[in-house]
Amino acid sequence: RAGAPPASGGGDTSHFGSGYVTNEELGGLLKERAQARASKDYASADRIRSQLEARGVHITDQTRSWAANDGRSGSTSGPNFFAQPFGGAGGGQAPPPPPYGFGGGGGQFGGAPPQGPHGGGGGGG
Repeated sequence: RAGAPPASGGGDTSHFGSGYVTNEELGGLLKERAQARASKDYASADRIRSQLEARGVHITDQTRSWAANDGRSGSTSGPNFFAQPFGGAGGGQAPPPPPYGFGGGGGQFGGAPPQGPHGGGGGGG
């Protein structure tokens, strides 16, 4: 029947372009791509990039980062591909909470945490 997928055994790589990519698979492909780029094998690096893009993983070489449609993100430079590049918190993950005095928490703008029962309201007398 036309359009039906061919019956095949294991080890087939035709699954690229469809479905979820596991962390293990993602890490392996990112490592393979980094090695290809390091050895200036840009055709292989582009092929891997296309495979990842088709499965919802977007690579940004300028920032050495990747982000998946499901919210995962990390660095493309390894060895830990799941760490944020440059210690940042971009690419699909929530940033760390701000230090005391910067946004949130009752409109305080000072640099110290609230103290005692009087806590940090403004105004005084």
